[in-house]
Amino acid sequence: MLGLLLTKELRSILLSQKVIGTLTIIALLMILSTILGVAEYRFAHQQYVRATTLAEEKLSERTNWHMASLDIHREPDPLQILIAGTHYDQGRFSPINQQQAVELRQSPYSDDPLFSLFRMVDFAFVVTIVISLFALLFTFDAVSGERESGTLKLMMSNAIARRTLVLAKGLGAWLGLVLPLGVPILISMLIIVLSGVTLTTGDWTRIAMVIGVGLLTTTVFVMLGLFFSSVTRSSQTSFLLSLISWIAFVLILPKLAIVSAGQIQPVASAAEIAATRNTYSEDMWNSFYRSLEDRFDFGDEGLSDEERDTRLWERMEEQNALRDSIRTEIESFDRTLRERWRNEQRQQQTLAFALAKVSPVGLFQLATQRLSGTDVDVKSRQEQAMTAYREDFLDFAQQKVAEDPQAGTVSISISTESGTSIRGDRDRTRIDVSEMPRYQQPEVGTGAQIASVLPDIGILGLMVLLLAGMTVAGIHRYDVR
Repeated sequence: MLGLLLTKELRSILLSQKVIGTLTIIALLMILSTILGVAEYRFAHQQYVRATTLAEEKLSERTNWHMASLDIHREPDPLQILIAGTHYDQGRFSPINQQQAVELRQSPYSDDPLFSLFRMVDFAFVVTIVISLFALLFTFDAVSGERESGTLKLMMSNAIARRTLVLAKGLGAWLGLVLPLGVPILISMLIIVLSGVTLTTGDWTRIAMVIGVGLLTTTVFVMLGLFFSSVTRSSQTSFLLSLISWIAFVLILPKLAIVSAGQIQPVASAAEIAATRNTYSEDMWNSFYRSLEDRFDFGDEGLSDEERDTRLWERMEEQNALRDSIRTEIESFDRTLRERWRNEQRQQQTLAFALAKVSPVGLFQLATQRLSGTDVDVKSRQEQAMTAYREDFLDFAQQKVAEDPQAGTVSISISTESGTSIRGDRDRTRIDVSEMPRYQQPEVGTGAQIASVLPDIGILGLMVLLLAGMTVAGIHRYDVR
């Protein structure tokens, strides 16, 4: 009996004109989103390679390591083709030097604000906006529509178990929606491979997980539409409830979670943190300059030229030591301030994510963004890795300066025979950048990424089971007349 019911459901779905049209739209969107995603990724990767090369070439033109600076760029992840996430909102590089703290700057959308008006159409968009809506459209009249046409009463007269009816309709709608999507998914994967995008075994595993989470999210909406159809006697009422639930789960609840978390646990903005840091830095340097007047304001009368030169060098060394102390104290304050700010942000994000997981769309977006490496933690991962690299880079630069103390100085010699000659850094050979430490992009293991999304997958599975149970309970009390 299950086979007959399943065959009937599949035939009615696959032969429907509206289904053919909607699946065609989904297929075109999926293929188009992959083509655009591949083009954007290749362009971003070319920019990354070019910018990294130019940064090293600029550094190699220097003749000493004193006050050296190097721009470090964030490498794009190939899975941003499917899940753009926060990639376009995060900064692309940070300068690494002694004067500035690490901070990602110049996101793609900040450079080209026009593109932020029309966000990328990716696999996440197709699942959360298009497929979820069509899943409800396929099932909102699965039971109530059968009652209105009189076929439900006829079917139930054959002593069909009601749970069998629920299984047949749910599985039929799911297969009718998912099976035709196999072709555009395969075409999308083929486009990625033929475009020359390098994918590792771990990348393919993550892609499979992303598609799996998308199918599980689709199942939730299939069961949601079937549930509304099993508790209403009119397909119009079922359609209205399905549409309201889609608006709530897709458009309202994820945004409401972010707003609520911001109200419950407010966090200072990046501008406020920067202002606090700049105010502290300015106060420290003003105090330093005032202390110079008291510390070095004494006469050199009665001293020989040699003693005066010795005293001058002592003052300069003391001033440099004091300057280094001020700089170290400012950096320590900045690290403490940013770490406290990041901890507050994590607490706010944890609350926002917990609230967003009420919606299957929120679960899908959080899980797939973590799998693709385009989640909100991109910024913190990159900045932590860049901060660690900054220490290595500055230590290396200081070591090179100590090995060549004359670097950055100008020597003037006066001779009665050859006259005056000035020798500076421009007469020196360029530095060798091949010796400096190399920045390693932060990596999250595939196993760790999969483990991090297992709770979200479990919640989606529980939603499916809960809706299935509620649907069976609803159809057991359903009046087929």
